[in-house]
Formats: sequence, structure tokens, C-alpha cells
Amino acid sequence: KRVRGILTAFLAGDVSAHRDAAGVKEGDGGEEGGDDAAELHFSSSLNKLEREIVHQVAEELSLIHYSKGKRSDRHVVIQKHPPLLVPALFRGDEWVAVKSDDLFPLPFEAATTLSVLSMNVLFANDGGKPTTLPDDYDVSDLASTSRRLPHIMKFLEDNMSDIFVFQEAHAGFRELLFQSKWVQQSYYVSNISVDMEEEVGGFTISRYPIVRSYSLKHSNSPKRTCVCVVKIKEGIEAAIACVHLKAGVSESFGWIRVKELQNVVDCFRCLGSPIRMILGDFNVRSESGEVLTELEASYDDMWTQLRGEDPGYTHDAETNELLRQISLRMEEKGSVHHRARFDRIYINQAQSTLKPSSIEIVGKEPIEKVTNEVSGEEYNLHLSDHYSLKALFSLSVEDVSS
Repeated sequence: KRVRGILTAFLAGDVSAHRDAAGVKEGDGGEEGGDDAAELHFSSSLNKLEREIVHQVAEELSLIHYSKGKRSDRHVVIQKHPPLLVPALFRGDEWVAVKSDDLFPLPFEAATTLSVLSMNVLFANDGGKPTTLPDDYDVSDLASTSRRLPHIMKFLEDNMSDIFVFQEAHAGFRELLFQSKWVQQSYYVSNISVDMEEEVGGFTISRYPIVRSYSLKHSNSPKRTCVCVVKIKEGIEAAIACVHLKAGVSESFGWIRVKELQNVVDCFRCLGSPIRMILGDFNVRSESGEVLTELEASYDDMWTQLRGEDPGYTHDAETNELLRQISLRMEEKGSVHHRARFDRIYINQAQSTLKPSSIEIVGKEPIEKVTNEVSGEEYNLHLSDHYSLKALFSLSVEDVSS
């Protein structure tokens, strides 16, 4: 009864639930799990039977629940399901919400490959729209978004892929993408909304049906992760997370990235899809960071698996003049990033349906000459301050049929 009361209060957003869960056993001195509205930690002093009761009640209340830690640190973590987004497809002359009976017949039932492309679009507020970004990150005069967008649309159409994931996908970009005939004719979108809350978030478009999509909120970060469940074959679904992890060089930011990735992995566990892919902007600058250690225990880094020692810089101020201009401005704020492999694609090891075949960096060519309005310096404008990643998987028909 007490557990049910705590979980009901947690669902209602009552912060006292965190205190009650930490001290659920009378006299327990366990630490609280914090006041994160999306996560609740029960005391590690609960025994196995008591943890089972928590799991049972959480299941009845449709909450995410799992045990974490070893031996004396073992405890139950409770999470709310991320809010559902509204996947859509184009019907007639408008985008409409996907319903179970709206799904297109699978047009690629005999397909033997699956292609994905990840792109950080680069948000910059030169369209006159309000923004949720801090004022000291204003690079709109350098980014020339209105000049880049037509080139980005052509780049995407020229690099047609089965699945696209986008980071920093602002409303202006999405509106233009949704108006593109090639998208309307062949793609599902993870969320048709272009409201302010998701203005600079991630989203996905797919030629394979998006049957569900979620907006995964992280504590200590305004960024959300778009998680989609995509129907690859009859009876085979893939969970795909478009991540944009916390940026910054400090150790505390590194642990925020760890937490964000853990949230994604936990979400995957609850969705139960056998194929799990995490891709996007990881904002990591080292191959030995805590973020990668956590992830690579059960996921393969597609770049290192196929390209070995190739550094694979996708954030490269030596070759990307747009990034160089931004870096020079941000240098005054102590935030210059010269060369890094920010953008990555990970696939879970415990599946054999999708086998990594090839991966390459695309979108490296400059698009036109522009002038820095402050310094007067002329420079080559690029599609974004990031290069994009394009990957190809072989699709094992035998595994699917079995």
C-alpha cells in the first residue's frame, strides 16, 4: 500500500515521493534519488522480496521499472514513460497522424540493405523567430541559415537514404523539409509538430513505417532525444534514437552525457525491440571517455569497426571554414573545438539482422563564398558546422524469415 502511494505521488509530480522512496523502510538512512521529475530511486536497503513488490506495483501503474547496481547498492529505479510524439505521413495535400491502419504496405519487403544518414543541421536564429538558446550562442550572422537551407535540401535529396536523423532541427528547416515532394511521397516523419518546445530538437524521417515515436527528456539539459520504433520487416522492429548529447568540456558535462545515454538504453530496454541503434551528435572529444566506456560494452561503434584508425573527424575546423569562423568567435568564451569525431553510429551487438557494411563522411564540400559581417573576412560557407555520416547495413533476410 505504501509503495502504491509513493508511485501514485510520483506520477502526479509530487516531489515528496523521492524522499519517501529513499526512506521507504522505517529508520532507513538511504540517500534520496534527487527530485528529477522523470526518475525515482528506491532505497538500496530493500531486500529482494521488497524490490519485487515495487516492480509489481510499477508494472500495474504502467511505469518503467528496473533494478540497478550490485550487491549492497542494488536498488529499484522507476521512470515515467517518455511522452508520445505524433508520427505522420502525407495523405492528399496534408500531413496526417499515423494510425495502425494507415501504414503503407512495406515497399521494401525484398530489400537486402538499409541506409541511414545523420546530420546536425546547425541551429542559428536568423529567421526572425524567437529562440530558446542563450544569447551568447548567437552565430546567426556566420551561419547564414537562409542561404544554407536550399543547399541542405538538395544535399539530402542527392543522398537519399532509408532513414534520416537530424539534430538542431529548427522549425524553419522542418517546414521546408515537410514541403519537399520527395519527402511527402516516400517518408514517415517522427513528429509533425513544429512547436517551440521541440524547436531545436532531433527528429527522424523514414521510408520504413514509424509505428511509435517518443520524446525522451533528460534532466539538466533542454535537449530531448527522439526515439522511434521503425518496422523493418514483418515481425521485425528497430528502435532508433537520434541523440544530441550535452556539449561542453568539463567533467560534470561528461557525466551528464553518461546519464543521457543511460536514459536512452533504459528506454530501449522497455521498448523491447531486438534491433537498437543510437546515432547523432555525441559531443565527445576522446576515445577513452566515460560516455564511450558505458556504451561500448554492448554496442558496436560502426566507424571504428569498419574504418579502424581513420580519425573520422566530423567537427573539423581545419577543413570546415564555417566551423572555423564560429570557433574563433567562441574562443573568447573558452569553447573552441578544432577537430573531433562528434558524430557517431552505434548498433547493438545482440542482434544479427542489420550488419554494418559501409560508413562515410558526407557533406564536406563548401557551397558558396560569404563575408563575415564583423571582420569583413571572406570564407567558404558549408552545409553545417558538422559533416554528416552516411552508413549502409546489409539486411539479413534469413534471420528475418526465421
